[in-house]
Amino acid sequence: MYAFVCGSQARYPLCIAGARACPPEGCGGPWGYVESLEALQDSNHPYHNERLEWVVGEFDSEAFDLKTVNKRLTTVGENTLRE
Repeated sequence: MYAFVCGSQARYPLCIAGARACPPEGCGGPWGYVESLEALQDSNHPYHNERLEWVVGEFDSEAFDLKTVNKRLTTVGENTLRE
């Protein structure tokens, strides 16, 4: 679903809603992410320990912070705009 907020106070890009954490870098895309989640949740999974090493610290696959996402989006294109 997409929504556009128009007006003089709007800053783009802007996220208005979301769900779940993004996949960690290098997990193998959507399919690798699913496998990683399964491995993280099952201590008997053959890749459990390996996947724990990928997610340094705590990893909550259900976490989503709209303010953090929008803060990160403010840096999108900064390098391009300076050139």
